[in-house]
Amino acid sequence: MKKNSGLGIVAFVMLVLMVVVVSYLGYEQGWHTLISLWLARHASLVYALCVTCVVMFGLATIVARRKEKEKSSALKFYGTLLVVFMLLVAISFNYFRNQNSLYGENTKYDDNETIKIADDLPPITIVGDLSVEEKSYFIDECIKPQPYELLKETTRIFLCSREQFEEIRKENDIAQAVAFAVPTNRHIYIDASRVGMYRVVTHELSHNYDVSHDFISETKKFKKEFEDFTKDEQFNGLFNLLDVQYARSSAAEFFAEVSDTYFNQGQELERRFPELYTYFDDIYNGENL
Repeated sequence: MKKNSGLGIVAFVMLVLMVVVVSYLGYEQGWHTLISLWLARHASLVYALCVTCVVMFGLATIVARRKEKEKSSALKFYGTLLVVFMLLVAISFNYFRNQNSLYGENTKYDDNETIKIADDLPPITIVGDLSVEEKSYFIDECIKPQPYELLKETTRIFLCSREQFEEIRKENDIAQAVAFAVPTNRHIYIDASRVGMYRVVTHELSHNYDVSHDFISETKKFKKEFEDFTKDEQFNGLFNLLDVQYARSSAAEFFAEVSDTYFNQGQELERRFPELYTYFDDIYNGENL
């Protein structure tokens, strides 16, 4: 019996390893996160793997044809699986990142007025016509007083006129909202025509904290806590501290809603649901990450 080609074995091993790694990440981080966020942040690695697979497949096929033609079918099988898988991943993430600059570096507003409040805090870019009062309200009352540990995990904040905000939201198929965070670049977009927005900003900043710490809300451990806490009767008693139903909609929204309450009504949260308070206190002290 003839031995299998060394390149064929390498291709097979790479395929197995790739499946194992993807399966592990999907299991630990959540498939939605894996597909829409994690690899999107590592697109260059995906592209490099694609090129490597294509080159390896080409070399393997050439060698097989020159030495032992009967081995080429096996090599093609393994090589094709690798190439197709990686190309599909690369194409999907390229589309996800670049379907609109909202998800990438977003240089569209580079020439807009940008306000720097501190070297280690996110710059604030103005989009559309905002009055002096609107700018002052958001910067001085809704952004500067926010917890430092949240602010530093956001890379840029866009204060938008209502017209510009709605245009951006609709162009990018964002659900009805007054503000939203973009996970791939940790930007935040805010409808600056609104009032009473301090806690909305805290909520969106919390999403970026979640993302910047490797998607806390998508880990198996956190999802288990999410299920346990939201089933507890004490959670219903928080109805006037946070949006209980919205917090139950997903682990990510639970993280943001409870984080908002933890920072803004922490004493009351601790009094009503001490276990939940302690859990988030540990997270923000680096003990539950």
